[in-house]
Amino acid sequence: MLTMRPARAGEYERVVSFLEGHFGALPGTFIRMSHIYTRKPSVIGQTYLALRGEELVGAYGIFPRRLRVGAAELAAAGIGGVCTHRRHRGQGIMTFMIQTGDAIMQKTGTDVAALGGNRFRYGRFGWDGGGRRYQFRLTPRSLERNGVRPAPARACLPSKDLARLRRAHDALQYRLVRPKAYFQRIVGQPDHHVVVSDRTGCFAYAIYRQPDHLLEVAGHPDGLGAIAWRLLTRHGLDHVNVETGPEDSDLFRWLVRCGDYSRPHISASWQIRIIRLASTLHKLLPEIRRRAPRALPDGRITLVMRDSDQSATLRYGRRFAVEHRPCAARLVLSDMEMTRLILGPFPVGRAFGLTGRSTVLDHLLPVSWHWPILDHV
Repeated sequence: MLTMRPARAGEYERVVSFLEGHFGALPGTFIRMSHIYTRKPSVIGQTYLALRGEELVGAYGIFPRRLRVGAAELAAAGIGGVCTHRRHRGQGIMTFMIQTGDAIMQKTGTDVAALGGNRFRYGRFGWDGGGRRYQFRLTPRSLERNGVRPAPARACLPSKDLARLRRAHDALQYRLVRPKAYFQRIVGQPDHHVVVSDRTGCFAYAIYRQPDHLLEVAGHPDGLGAIAWRLLTRHGLDHVNVETGPEDSDLFRWLVRCGDYSRPHISASWQIRIIRLASTLHKLLPEIRRRAPRALPDGRITLVMRDSDQSATLRYGRRFAVEHRPCAARLVLSDMEMTRLILGPFPVGRAFGLTGRSTVLDHLLPVSWHWPILDHV
């Protein structure tokens, strides 16, 4: 009989050894992931162990997070470290862990969960690609053409810069909320390099593993220009790629202006799944309202997630609300399709070919979001 429970205090070595042996990642991967695997009981307990009797046959990480989506905030979970014992594959253990994990997240009030992985492997459980990640390429030529000149930048000094790093990060509209200790672990990972520009009024930072690919940037555009020039000249590079979410900010507009468009790149942010439909819609109302045109007529539509048997009625027009009472206008979709409708990367009219009353959703959805690479689990 299969059971699943949180890892206990003192089981750090057991968890990491199992993941190192059966996940299939490069040796030392889970030892280095100190932002989610530590000996602290409350942290290691976020990895759930699938047991057959006393034998460990699977692991499933549920890492609670808060996802900031513009003016909205969702209770989220990052799903990671998911694997089964090599000798026990093809026995339904993965399905058991996913279904048990969904029940745990329903009970703990999780709105959405995100993971990396194959869209079709997880799609039958309601997951789909969503959000939006942009990658810009900065070159010496693109910077010079836009009047961006070299300026001082330096390696981060955590004891001096941490508070400013957090303030710059917290100004991002699409991000995960990072408590101080978690932020420190992100910055302090051995393979993370942090560069800052701290000219008066122009503070910015960038985090990278390889100097030609900035995984996270925040702060003032002039500061990012200084950082880009430092990396280009110090490492003899002909370009620097910059990852960012769909920000409505001066920094994003600077990247649009200064980016070399010979190789632009736009992709989904990650795989995501709606765990609680009504709660997710309710919390996203500020962003849905922001997208709505002013002349939108009053109306209601009931959205139904067929696989998990959830429904919620969205009221729109002069008043936006989420109601439990169904109405005549209904749109019934699989869990995967509903996730794509609300949080996917595509305009819903094009993705679904909506007709009748459902076409109003093309003015309201999908809602943009971004799960940064540094917060992958």
